[in-house]
Amino acid sequence: MKLFHRTFLFMLALFSIVVLVVHISIYLFLPKLYQENIRSDLDRQLEELSAVIGSIDQNACDNLLRNYAKRNQINIIARIDGEQKTFQGTAVQIIPIDVVDSEFQLENVKDVESFILRSRDVMSADSIPIHLQIGTSTQPGREAIRTTLALLPLTSSIAILFSVLFSWLYSKWLTRPIQNMLQVTEGMKNLDPDAYFQVDSQDEIGTLFLHLNQVYGQLWQTIDTLEKEKEHIFEIEKSKVDFLRSASHELKTPLAGLRILLENMHLGVGRYKDYSAYLPEAINTVDQLNGMVKEILNASRIQGEAERAAKDDLCISEELSAAIKEYEILARSKHLHIEVKMDVEPHLFMNRQHFQRVLSNLIGNAIHYTDAEGAIRIEGRTGELSVWNSCVPLTDEQLVRIFEPFYRPDFSRSAYSGGTGLGLYIIREILDANGLAYSFRPQDQGMCFSISLPGIPN
Repeated sequence: MKLFHRTFLFMLALFSIVVLVVHISIYLFLPKLYQENIRSDLDRQLEELSAVIGSIDQNACDNLLRNYAKRNQINIIARIDGEQKTFQGTAVQIIPIDVVDSEFQLENVKDVESFILRSRDVMSADSIPIHLQIGTSTQPGREAIRTTLALLPLTSSIAILFSVLFSWLYSKWLTRPIQNMLQVTEGMKNLDPDAYFQVDSQDEIGTLFLHLNQVYGQLWQTIDTLEKEKEHIFEIEKSKVDFLRSASHELKTPLAGLRILLENMHLGVGRYKDYSAYLPEAINTVDQLNGMVKEILNASRIQGEAERAAKDDLCISEELSAAIKEYEILARSKHLHIEVKMDVEPHLFMNRQHFQRVLSNLIGNAIHYTDAEGAIRIEGRTGELSVWNSCVPLTDEQLVRIFEPFYRPDFSRSAYSGGTGLGLYIIREILDANGLAYSFRPQDQGMCFSISLPGIPN
C-alpha cells in the first residue's frame, strides 16, 4: 500500500476513534449535566414562587401552588402554618419527608430513575410562614440515550464527512513533499543536472530540501572535478606516450650511427682501421647519448614532481644571479651583452629547484641561440619576468611546435652540437604545473619569453 493510502486510512481511523470517544463522552456526562439543569430549573421556580407568595395572603396560596404544579409539571409540598399539603403536577406520587435539599431513588415506580427535591422557607403577605418543597422525577439515562440517538444521524454524518475530507486533504498535503522528493531524487539518480528541489518553506521539510540540493550540488562539483582530473590524467598519459615515442626516435639515430662506427672499426673497414682516431669519436657519441638520457629522465621525472614539489619563497633577483653565473663563461666566449633590469624586487612562491631549472633553460637557450656579440635583456616588471635575446625571430609554423619535446627550430643544431630540444618542453611542464601563465613571441628583432609572476607586489 502506498504512503498516501496508508496515511489516509490512518487519519480516517484516528478521526473515527475521536468521534466515537466524543459520543461516548456525551452519553457518560449528559446524565450529570441533565440533573444539574433540573436542579437549576427547580431553584429558579422556587425563586418565582417565593416572589409571588410574598405578595399574596395564605388563602390564595393553595390555588397558586396547585396551578403552578400542573403548569410546570412538578410536585409541590407546602407546610402552611403547621399544616402540610401536597400538590401533584405529575403522575408520580410522593410521600412528604422532612429532608431539606435531598435527592433520593424512587422504588417500584415505572420509568422513574430518580427524584430531585428542593426546598425553601417563605413568608406570605399576611406574615404566615410557609415551608415549600418542589420536586420532579428524572430519567437521566434514558434522556442521554434519547438525546444521543436523536443527534447521532446528524453528528455521525458531519463527523464522517469531516473525517473523510480532512483525512484526504491532510494526507495529500503530508505526502505531496514526499512525492515531489521521489520525482526529484529519480532525476538525481539519473544524474540529471537540472534536478533540484524548489524550497518554498523554512520548516524541517524546506531545510531537508535545501540540504539535498547542497549535497547534490557538491556531488556535481565532485563529478566535474573528477572529469577534469580524468582529462588531465589522460593528457598526462598521452604526453608521456608522445614523449617516450619522441625520445625513442631521438635516441635511435645516434645509436644507429654509433653501431655503424663500432662495427666498421671491428671489421677494419677502410679508414676505420685507425682505432686511435675513431675511438674518441665513439666515446664522444656515448657521452652525448648519456647526456640525452639524463635529460630525458629529468624531463620525465618533472612531469610527476612539479605539482607535488614543496614550494619556497623565492627572491627572483638572487635566483637570476646564480643562473647567469652558470653561463658566464659561455656568454663571454660569444661576447654577449647581458642586461638585467628590475623595476621592483620580485618574489615568487615556487619550488626553488624547479624555478632554477626554468631560469637555467631560459638563459641557456638565449645564450645558445644569440649570435656572437648579440644582446640579452632580462627585465622584472610588475607582474612579469621577461627574457629577451637578439636573433632571427621564429616563424609561426615554428612557434606552433616550439614546446614539443625534442623539437629544434634550427635544423643545423642537433643533439651532436649540444641541443636536445627539451629545454622549452621542461619549462612548459614546470610552469603549467605551478599555474603560471607564459608566452614566447617575436619582439624587437628577437624573441621574448615572458612569465606571469602573481607573487610580485603591486
